[in-house]
Amino acid sequence: APYLTKAEENSILFIDEVENKLHLHILQEIIKFINSDIQWKKYQFIFTTHNVSLMDLNVLKPEQIWIVDKSKDWCSDFYTLYDFDEVRTGRDIQKYFNAGAYWWIPHVGDFSELLHNLDLWVEKK
Repeated sequence: APYLTKAEENSILFIDEVENKLHLHILQEIIKFINSDIQWKKYQFIFTTHNVSLMDLNVLKPEQIWIVDKSKDWCSDFYTLYDFDEVRTGRDIQKYFNAGAYWWIPHVGDFSELLHNLDLWVEKK
């Protein structure tokens, strides 16, 4: 990767929304490669995503997947998947996530109200 040639060893590389413009299967293979190849151990990769499909325990270890829970007052709490019994017992974490078994599903309220009132979309200063 050309951007790593200038990075110093023991660097941290932050990638926001890593899934942008990459097919899921390609991204999964890149992550598997980074996790398996010793040359990448001198870097730490931290990336964000909204793609639940990347919560694949065949690609990442539970302690490598962190969830950010943002409260209504904009405070953030961080949790690793390793902290949850469902993960340690081998259950399908994507299934639990998509079913809303945890608090990780966004609560948008009455979305039709947003669609019918464009003033709600305008940021107030």
